[in-house]
Amino acid sequence: MDATIAEYLNHLRVERGLADNTLAAYGRDLARLDGYAGKRKLKVLALGRKELAEFIGSLRGAGLAPRSVARAVHALKGF
Repeated sequence: MDATIAEYLNHLRVERGLADNTLAAYGRDLARLDGYAGKRKLKVLALGRKELAEFIGSLRGAGLAPRSVARAVHALKGF
């Protein structure tokens, strides 16, 4: 996993006190984003609007429930 993502999740755990289940879900969502970026030979922070929109579309296309996609979008916005 990208070091920046790990730092962000640690911030959420320590500073924001998010629940373990929430951290795990955000971790999965951001790990998917990291994998998506890696396939495009990009760093997560180098992704632009177009790539992020494609990523969100890929979540929908993968059959994730609308609530799960919304959670992933929330995780991305916070990141």
